[in-house]
Formats: sequence, C-alpha cells, structure tokens
Amino acid sequence: MSEFWPTLLATIVGAAFAGAVTWLIFARQSHQVYVTRLDEALVGIVLAIPARVQQLDDYQTYLDDLEAGAGTDAQYQEALPPGPYDLGVRLEAARMVARGEDAKTLGEVASAFYATSSLPPKAQRARLSHLPELMRKWRHGELGKQPWSTFTRFAFDADKRAGLTPPPPWDPVNRIVTKLPDLKDPGTTE
Repeated sequence: MSEFWPTLLATIVGAAFAGAVTWLIFARQSHQVYVTRLDEALVGIVLAIPARVQQLDDYQTYLDDLEAGAGTDAQYQEALPPGPYDLGVRLEAARMVARGEDAKTLGEVASAFYATSSLPPKAQRARLSHLPELMRKWRHGELGKQPWSTFTRFAFDADKRAGLTPPPPWDPVNRIVTKLPDLKDPGTTE
C-alpha cells in the first residue's frame, strides 16, 4: 500500500502535465487558424479592390461621355455611382471572423472604405489605392499598438474631402456623418 500513493500522485502529475501541453498545443493551433482565416478574408478584400476601381473607371467614362454629348437631365439623374456592394460584403465577412483588437481595427477599415464611397470616382480611385498598403502595414505590425487610429484618420480625411462633417469625437464607431450646408456667395441672390 505504500507504493499506491506515490504512484497515484505521479499519475495525477503526469495527467496534469499532459493536459497542460495539450491545451497549449490546442490554443496555439486555434490562434494559427484564426490568423489564417483573418488573413484570407483580408486578402479577399484587397483582391476585390481592382474590380471596384474598374467600376469607378467605367462610371467616370460614362459621366465623361454624358458631358461630351451634353446629356439630358434625365440621363444625369439615372447616372448613379456604382455601389460598394462587393467590397462591403467582403468587409462585413471579414468583420465576422475578426476578434478583439482586430475587430476594432477592421471596423475602422470598413469606416475608411465607406467614407471613400462618398467621394467622386477619381478621388475614390486614388484613396482606394492607399487602403491595401495600410492593411498590409497593419497586419505586419507597422502601425503601432493602435492601428485602428490610422484608419480612423483615413476615414476623417475622406469625409472632409467629400464635404461631410466628421463624426463627433465621442462617437467614432457609429460614424454619424452629416452633409455640410452649401455656403452661398453673399453677393448672389436666388
């Protein structure tokens, strides 16, 4: 009976050690799967940008053709800009995968993208070319401990260029944006 307790203790210690090693392996593998899924979702976003740029180019060509041919008001009314559907869906899918700080940063990436969609086609194209580079820098850790702030500044800049007021400082996540009033020349009467 004297060998029973040491054997039981050794068995318990061995089982605890095996359980801890198994848990560490599982946690590491789970993290690797998460990173892989998030990176694949982000690559999907980046690869969808050329299609968005092509839509913007086609729309700009359409507008140029209307202007050159002196299109009617009805044609201009129907000349709706392309919606941000494909990229928007990819962003939302990536946001479903993201967790923690990645989710916060990806939320600001979405805000940055949606802010660019209110710009004219050429300006959108220019701003969209910067988004993949910033996303790469985020994933490589080059944007510091608060990468989301870079995308927030990007969105504020796009809003400012579009003539929209930025969201109030106490509400950066909901992105309450309003159109600035048209400032009329005081010397003109209407």
